[in-house]
Amino acid sequence: PSTDPSVSPSEIPSDQPSESPSRIPSDKPSRSPSDEPSLEPSGFPSDRPTRNPSSDPSVSPTGNPTRSIKPSPSPSARPTRSPASKPTKAPTKAPTKAPTKAPTKAPTKAPTPPCADDLTFTFERLNGLQGNCTWLSEKEARQNRFCGRGNVKGACQKTCDFCTCKDTVPYTFIRPDTQAIRDCAWIADSSKPIRLRLCYNESEIVEGAATSEAGDNCVESCGFCRP
Repeated sequence: PSTDPSVSPSEIPSDQPSESPSRIPSDKPSRSPSDEPSLEPSGFPSDRPTRNPSSDPSVSPTGNPTRSIKPSPSPSARPTRSPASKPTKAPTKAPTKAPTKAPTKAPTKAPTPPCADDLTFTFERLNGLQGNCTWLSEKEARQNRFCGRGNVKGACQKTCDFCTCKDTVPYTFIRPDTQAIRDCAWIADSSKPIRLRLCYNESEIVEGAATSEAGDNCVESCGFCRP
């Protein structure tokens, strides 16, 4: 056969076709196809498929199916069983509408209240004069002497480094009038007269006076913690 294909096909087909067909298919297929199909399929699929497919399918399918250059205009009735080897590069534009079902288990802890001194509080010093938290903060020797008192450390929490302002646990004492063993929780549940008598020295039941041993240990139950 000629190395270059003819510009226009012959009107009458050749009685003897070429022994070896051309390797590259014609860009313009013949308007009148041959009556007899070719013995071997072409190596490349046609750019323009047949408008009228055959009414009878082939008895046995081809061992090497044709790879389509262009996708079909309608989707397949049976999707591919195996998924694509490469996932989609572009992520989903719209986020998930439904929020997370399970919230965080542990809530945020409440902030720690500031530790400060009650500047209105006064207490009785050993010489009978009055002292306050500012006077107490000026010298460490004063703190060593007075911060052991329940009412002083409950009011001057910053100076006495007693920001927690809690009762001493465990702590028990003997009630003077009944000799019964009690604790700080019992003081908190008692009436005010009994609470004052146990938290202060019995001879000095006034605010700022020296406190008893029970008052020094049951600071919260005695009501000495200033806000």
